[in-house]
Amino acid sequence: MKSLLSKKCSFIFSLLSLSLFVSCGDFFSPDWGTPAKEFFKEYTETSAVMQLEYDAEFPKNKDGIVCIPCNDDHSITFYLRNPQNYTLAPHYEFKDSFVSDIQGYTFVQDAEDKSLVKLSFTKEFLRTLEDRDSNDLSGTVSLYEPKSGRVFDHFEVSLHANSAPPEIKSPCFQLSDASDGEYVVCFYFPKLFLTEQGYNNPLHRDNYQFIVNGHTYYIKAWEAESPISIYENYTEDESGPSVSNPSSYFTTTAPTGLTSLRADGFVFDPSAAPDGYVAMYYLTGQQQSPNDIRYTFTIRDREGLSNSIAISNKAQQLNPPNIQVASNQSYAADEYTGRYTLSISHDGLCTDGSSCGAVTIHYTITDSTGRTTTGSANGSARISLASGTYTISSYATKDYYIASESVESTSVKIFSPAIYYVSNQGRDVGDSPEDEPTGAITDPFRTINHALEVFRINGIVGVAACEIRLLTDITPTEEQAERAFEDSEGNALIYIPPFSWNPAIFIRGYNGKRTIDAKRNETISGRVIYNVCNNLTLENLVITGGYAKNCTDTYAEQADGGAIYSQANISLTDCVIQNNISCNAYSGGGAIYVDSGNTLTMTRCTLSNNEACLDCSDPNLDPDSFSIGGGAIYAGGDCTLTDCTISENIGQGALVVDGILRMKGGKVTNNKATETYLAAGIYMSTGILDGVEISGNYFAPTAESGSFNGGGVKINNQSEVTVDPSEPDASVIIRNCTIKNNKANSGAGVCYEDASSAGYCLIENTTITQNTSYMGYSVPSDVGDFAAGIYVALNHDKIKLRGTNIITGNTLNDGKAADLKLSEGKKLIIGGSLGKSKIGIYMPLSDSNKPTPGTPFAFTQNYAIANSSVAPGEYFIAENGLGIAANTSGEASFAVSGGSLYSALDYRVSVSSSQSELKTVLGKSKTYTFKVSASRKEEDLYYNRQDKKLYLDAQMQNPVNDEKVNWSAALFSGGYKVSDLEVTTSASGTPELSITVPAQSFEDTYTLKVYANYMGITTDSNFTYSVKDP
Repeated sequence: MKSLLSKKCSFIFSLLSLSLFVSCGDFFSPDWGTPAKEFFKEYTETSAVMQLEYDAEFPKNKDGIVCIPCNDDHSITFYLRNPQNYTLAPHYEFKDSFVSDIQGYTFVQDAEDKSLVKLSFTKEFLRTLEDRDSNDLSGTVSLYEPKSGRVFDHFEVSLHANSAPPEIKSPCFQLSDASDGEYVVCFYFPKLFLTEQGYNNPLHRDNYQFIVNGHTYYIKAWEAESPISIYENYTEDESGPSVSNPSSYFTTTAPTGLTSLRADGFVFDPSAAPDGYVAMYYLTGQQQSPNDIRYTFTIRDREGLSNSIAISNKAQQLNPPNIQVASNQSYAADEYTGRYTLSISHDGLCTDGSSCGAVTIHYTITDSTGRTTTGSANGSARISLASGTYTISSYATKDYYIASESVESTSVKIFSPAIYYVSNQGRDVGDSPEDEPTGAITDPFRTINHALEVFRINGIVGVAACEIRLLTDITPTEEQAERAFEDSEGNALIYIPPFSWNPAIFIRGYNGKRTIDAKRNETISGRVIYNVCNNLTLENLVITGGYAKNCTDTYAEQADGGAIYSQANISLTDCVIQNNISCNAYSGGGAIYVDSGNTLTMTRCTLSNNEACLDCSDPNLDPDSFSIGGGAIYAGGDCTLTDCTISENIGQGALVVDGILRMKGGKVTNNKATETYLAAGIYMSTGILDGVEISGNYFAPTAESGSFNGGGVKINNQSEVTVDPSEPDASVIIRNCTIKNNKANSGAGVCYEDASSAGYCLIENTTITQNTSYMGYSVPSDVGDFAAGIYVALNHDKIKLRGTNIITGNTLNDGKAADLKLSEGKKLIIGGSLGKSKIGIYMPLSDSNKPTPGTPFAFTQNYAIANSSVAPGEYFIAENGLGIAANTSGEASFAVSGGSLYSALDYRVSVSSSQSELKTVLGKSKTYTFKVSASRKEEDLYYNRQDKKLYLDAQMQNPVNDEKVNWSAALFSGGYKVSDLEVTTSASGTPELSITVPAQSFEDTYTLKVYANYMGITTDSNFTYSVKDP
């Protein structure tokens, strides 16, 4: 029987396909109004046939339909997608309704594994069907679920009952007494017309072709004849088939004077014909020759099934058999039977490549004690072995052929697979030694710890893996629930110990996601998992209820990792880690802590509502002894995350990685920092962020005043490590990311610092916008300390830009733009074309460095290499009261030109309403109109509704530049956005804009915000909007 892993392969593939429809975050918090709901429901709440498997290899007819012979009982196993383990009543509806009247078939669901149903036929059933004019076994599989009365999707099967023709037996060359000696091939030919007792028709009555070296003759198999003849002609009409013109090449009468070609003088004996066969002679007309003369004889039936055998005038040696298992290899026995079935087969060829047909396989099995077992089988041999170590030897024989050389496989190890099932209804101890639980699916263990102990004690050293499958959600036992976890248990519900070898440990939810809930709290603390095994994989789990707390200044590390503490490599796939706490820790990790030098790998996981916190209510505790790094994850080594969501965690940085961070896809959103040292979202040293959304991360009010360390991302680039071979000099890469709506004092989007020896930080095709600093400034120079978009720490400058980067719309709390800040004299590295970038930039400048007319001050390096045809002002917006121009080297620079240059900060666009009060009643929408006002410093400008540009004159003849005003609007209740609103431009008249506010369901005083974005700078006009109950 196949392992459960292979049985579930189709179902697992189907579930994985769901990722084509929903993102990782949406998978765990789906929009149930989309088709993904129905898709998920179908694949988790129904059953269907995924694939089928025959109990042997059967031939296919000329139409590709499988044909089952009646040589033995046979069966078909159907593998189901059945995640709910439904008890089913399977039914097989034959296409030919008369077949169901034949006795001898069953169709049942496996009693132990409900993902299997088996359709079985007795050989008598199959023979009876072949006795009929129609041998069609095709039908439809239906699965009925009695409890709900549902019938799931049908599965069609195309199948015939047909036994392949027999082959001729014992062919050999003899020499006739013709003048020059001609070859005669002697063989035993099957009596195809024979009918077994109890049946009406010959089994092989449909055999009608006898082919010799490609020339087709015909057989009369449907009725008896004596002597048997081979015919030249065949016809078939309404009255049935007929043959004519017996061939003169074949006879059942032995020619006179036959002599042997063999050295031992062997002569073919017609009286030795096996039962059901008759001696026949093929008069080849071929004279004796020293050359290799060969004949291939084939019997074929009307469906195209055939059997062939070849003969040569020279004896040929058989190819050696093929033993399925190799020397010095280990093989897992079936998890149900405890045995491994291997096969020994033959390719039907001789060493010279000629065909020999079916052979006899001889084999010898020797176990580790020296005991031997011998046997033989026709065609192929199947051998079932229990756990142990074996030597297997085999050779092939056939009449008139030289036996093959012997082949051997040595030190073949068969072991029972380390697969254990665990259930909250299982048991770890039996009533007697004979009653000890096995950990099988029908006799599961109670705890994961016991399954691991059984594997450690009884497992074979060197066994590659141990798999633990959770049949139910797992909670502490009654004994565990009443006490704190021991230090020897890693202060955890589940302790993964070290092993003397290095097996892979898998803990998986079986037939659905399973929850492991430690049920810890402030009173009885402890984490969920403590791992010391160097190869642990967790799959399809929800891990929750961890509360790791330290109450002394000495052993703070015992609180690291509220859910998981790992001193070794660990991997998680399709897991949810939620509602765990690490309190008074040495490092932190509200959900996961991985020790230095070890790797963390996560795929399609969600970490939410975890917390790293301090509780120093005990006056004897020193808060400075503890850390709350990583509200979700603290990784001391390398960390790889793919399509993961990290949201609504609390701590000092939701994700803290000391090693290399590689994050592909996924989200880091709405996390809160309660301390100022690290970030609110991600704290990293080196690594790659690719396609990640980082949004809504912020500092708690108590941490606002000192949060100089990044709302979205804090990068402390101190390494020369290469994270991407295509960028050998980059230590950090931010690519295809969106970083928005984060809040901090400085570096609300990204806060960056580096070491002099570190590689650069590449930012490519990334949007950094709408991030906000908690601070404002009174004079332009203050902005140097409170950047909202990207804050590059004092005297640090290893930032490289490439591709389309949008770094605009980031503001201080008073609305002033603060997008990307560089220290005085530092430069951005331009690594290629800037595409359609828009980047707000500023730099505090001393009097000696301030540009003067004709003498700009450069802030880029290598700008002109890939952007020489584009004026720097197309990409950069100065936010320090200066303009943008190219210097004599083509570098982007801050510039002035006799006071005639203006920066984006010099423009102001706003709207006003003629109505003193905006109001409506519950359930009623309202449309309002607005007038646009624009200015540049003290100069009024004019807005053209047709092209959305600003003009110097009311006649709209002199545009200020080619920039357009982009409008948007939103309705807010308090600090929460209720909805985005559409802004339309009126065709004519004084009000240039109109906005329709949809009907509201709640009485409130709302704020209507109208946003104008001009030259990358966004300003807003706010209006009070009252909704009253009429």
